[in-house]
Order: sequence, then C-alpha cells, then structure tokens
Amino acid sequence: MDNKNKRASLRKDFFKNFEEKDFFSCYEIVENIVKLYNEEEKESIEYCTDLYNLAYIQQKLGKYSIAIKYYKKIIKILDKKEYNIENSEDIKRIKFVIDSENNIGICYNKSSIKQSFSINCFERALSLSKKYLKDTDENITNIYHNIGCAYYDIEQYEDAIYYFLDELSIREKNKNLDFVDNLNFLGYSYEKLKKYEEAIGYFNQALDILKGLTGINSEEYIANLYYISSVYSKMKQYDLAIKNYEKSCSIIEQKLGDKHPYLAEALSKLAENYLKVDKIEEALKIQLNSLNIIKNTVGEKHMFYTSALKRVGDIYYILENYEKCLNYYENENKIKEEVIGIYNEEYVNSLLNLINVFIKTNNLDKEKEATDKLLKMVDFDLPKKSYERALLILSKIYMNNEMVNDLYNIYNYYQNISNDTFDDMVKKAREIDEDIISKEKKLNGMFNSYNEDIEDEYEDIEDELRDDIFDGIKNLFDGIKREIDKMEKDKINENYTNKEDDDISKDDNI
Repeated sequence: MDNKNKRASLRKDFFKNFEEKDFFSCYEIVENIVKLYNEEEKESIEYCTDLYNLAYIQQKLGKYSIAIKYYKKIIKILDKKEYNIENSEDIKRIKFVIDSENNIGICYNKSSIKQSFSINCFERALSLSKKYLKDTDENITNIYHNIGCAYYDIEQYEDAIYYFLDELSIREKNKNLDFVDNLNFLGYSYEKLKKYEEAIGYFNQALDILKGLTGINSEEYIANLYYISSVYSKMKQYDLAIKNYEKSCSIIEQKLGDKHPYLAEALSKLAENYLKVDKIEEALKIQLNSLNIIKNTVGEKHMFYTSALKRVGDIYYILENYEKCLNYYENENKIKEEVIGIYNEEYVNSLLNLINVFIKTNNLDKEKEATDKLLKMVDFDLPKKSYERALLILSKIYMNNEMVNDLYNIYNYYQNISNDTFDDMVKKAREIDEDIISKEKKLNGMFNSYNEDIEDEYEDIEDELRDDIFDGIKNLFDGIKREIDKMEKDKINENYTNKEDDDISKDDNI
C-alpha cells in the first residue's frame, strides 16, 4: 500500500476516534499521517489539511503553543500576496490561512499568555475575509464575534460593542441561538459599562426570541430571565427585579421540582431583593426555604451550605435577633473550618462575624477565644494583606462596640506587619469597607457571596455542572447564572472560534 492509501486508511480511524472524542488517539493517528508525506508533497493542500487537523487536536488537548506552531506553518506554506477568487484552489488556500489566523488568536487567548496578540490575529483573519470572501460569509460573522469577545475579555467594552454590533448586522437575518448569544453579549457589555437601559433592551430581545425558539421552560430562557432580574436590581428597580425573580423561581420549580439547588439560588436572590425594599420577614421566610433545599440536596458539609447559613444569619442580624444570628454563624464557621481550614479569607470573614456577634450577645469568653485565634494567624499561612484587613475590621468592631481599650492589644499585633502609628491604624479601620458590622436594612454590601464584580467562570445541567456550581460560590451567580456562563464562557473562554465544531467538519479540512 502506497503512502497516499495509507493516509486515507488512517483518516478513517481518525474520523471514528474524533466522533468518540478520543483526542489522544486522534493525535497519534494524525501525527502518523503527517509523517507519510515526502518533501515534494509538503506544499500541497492535502498536507496542510492534515497539518491543520494536527494543530486542531493539539488545541483541543490544551497544548496551545504547539498548536500555534502548526497553524503558523500552514500559513507559511499557503500564504500569498494575492489570491484569485475565481480559482477554487486559491479559495481553499485563503480559507485555510483565515482559519489558521483565527485559531492562533483562539490559542493565544486560551493560553492566557500574550492575550493581546489574539486581537491582532483576529484582525488579520477579518481583513483577509473581507477582501476575499463575501460579507455574509460565516467566517466573517464569527470573527466579528471573536474580536468582540477578545475586547470584552480585556475589559475594553466599547470596542467589544463595536464588533458585536457588526456581528449583529449579519446575524439579525437569521434569528437563531447564535443571534441570541450575540444579543446577550451586547447586553453583557453594556451592563459592564453600567448602561443598564441598553443592556435590558438587548436581554429582552433575546428573551423574546428564546420564547419562540426554545420555550419558556428552557435553560436558556430561564438564564436570560434571571439575568434581566439582576440588571433590574442593579438599576434599583427592585419591584421589577422581584417580579422577574419570582417568575424565574416559578419556572425552575415547574421544570426541576421544588428541591433543586438552582431553585435555592434563585430564591436567595429573590430574598436579597425583598431585603432591599425592607420586606425583611418575607426575605427571611424565602431564605430559610432556600437553606432547607440546599441542606437536602448538597448536604451540610459543603461551602454552598455555609454560604446559605450566612445569608440567614445576616437577616437575623438585621432583625437584631443576635441569638439566632449566632446559631447560624457558629454553624457556618464550624463547617468552614472542617471543609476549607482556617487560613483563608472565607474562614476569617466568618470568624470576624462571630466575634462581632459574641460581643453583642455578651459571650466574652468565646469572643476572646475567637480573637486569640485570629491574632495568631500571622504566624501561619494567612497572607499579609488578608491579615492586615482582618485586624482593621477587628479594630472597627471594637470601636463600633465601644471597646476602645482593646484596640491597643490589636495594635501590638498590627505593628508586626505595618509601620503605621496607632492613630493611622484607627483611621484606616474607620474607613475600611466591610459588611461585618453595617448589615443595615439597605444592605450596605450584604450577601458578599453574590459580589457582582466577581466573575468566574463560571456548563451543562448534569452532575458535572452541579459540582461546578456548588464549588463556585463567588461566581457572579452561583446557580442559574451558570446557564448564562454556558453562553458567556463557551464564547469567551472556549469558543473564540468560527464555531470550532463546524471547522472540524469542513470537507476541506477533514
């Protein structure tokens, strides 16, 4: 059997393994295919096809620097100063070059190194696409999206909007899920700029389309409704936020039942907004329901559960029912110590909450025990900045509770990490922004596990996703927000592509 036939035979195995997502086997096969070319054949489209597949598999395996090397090799072989668009061979060549430039951009972005290079690659791919392909070509549409995502990722939201709007001008002719994603990314970008009216407009457009495409019980519809609720909350239109969160809760309960973690998180957000309109008793009732759901689904030995305990404790604090507040804070603190240990900010915050409530309930022996534990943490693994912040918050607790004499004891420890004078420490303590003490009815930053400036990332509604949800307590939205992250992360962190799965199925490539 000659090399050409051997390559054809190996490609059949490659297709089979690719469909089964066995990328390690795919890599071994395509590497052997590439070795079956002699020097004269290494200028051909066929060779570049297999080289592209080799690069793509490396990309799928997360070996981005190696993938970039292969993509650049393809560009070096096929790049020309000019292409004849009437020549089918030239069209194949330019599409390979465009796809390779685009995928290099993806790899730069995914690797988190030289991320600024990704925009240059996408721009080159876009320039070539505009010059040689039709304006409505899918490549161009997706490159617009990729550039928009790249700018979004580096927080240049105005630039992101510029490219998302270019993408929208093409996608609006076919109102499918890609168009919905496009609308949502415009919404995300405007939200980041705190242009909430514009954000709501795009999210509502997406919601209307999803109602027809997927129905109101779909994860996509719920996610959009949930996100709209959060934006109304940021706009301080709490009645609208409550209305939409209630609708979200109703749909989630219908779809997933009344004992599901997603419902628990949606209820928590609903409770938060009830607090913002001073409906504290209603908020407490909803939050206790959320806590019960979490307890019966993920169990008590989990950070997801500790976060829920704190929320209930916070509400009792607002109600000045410090005895009940203490019960929830103590449970939270105990579980955190067992689950994550004591040398981290999560545990320290819970310890500070406890110290404050110990003072208010006159449990001074327990307060001293907890304070001693905190003060000794500098000798271990707590980072210096975290320790300094903890001491400043502790100082503020003492000042708030008129325990001024105890400040001098704190200063003895504070001197070990700072050259500040005692007066400097007191001044910084007064100014520090925290929610340990100021849990007022207006919230003042309550529910810190819902910090809306923190984004993660965090993908499917199955067990693997639920694990991600429960571990990602500090994501923008811990529960339903994962469905938004499915759109956002897939596009920003994984799909800086002109639909990678489409790429791999192109006749010209595989």
